[in-house]
Amino acid sequence: MKSGDKFAEVQNDIGKIADELYHKNVLVDKYLNNSNFSFWISVFALAYAVIISSVQIYIIRPSKVQTLIKTAVETAMFERDKSERRKESVAQSNSD
Repeated sequence: MKSGDKFAEVQNDIGKIADELYHKNVLVDKYLNNSNFSFWISVFALAYAVIISSVQIYIIRPSKVQTLIKTAVETAMFERDKSERRKESVAQSNSD
């Protein structure tokens, strides 16, 4: 929109709007910096919690963890073998 000869009439209003936008942008930048800082604190806290819990799980009780992992792997292998045997029996019954 061209203001032409009426620019002098709206110049003060445009200046006020520009000042308000500038001050709002300053506030947005301020709060955005605070939220970025909080985000990184949360990321570091999560990493710290994972490291500490891993240390507690794997170093303090290695025999229990090894037993749990071994049981989980054996169960998974048993279920996979069971599934393969079912597929083979179905294939054999279909070929007869």
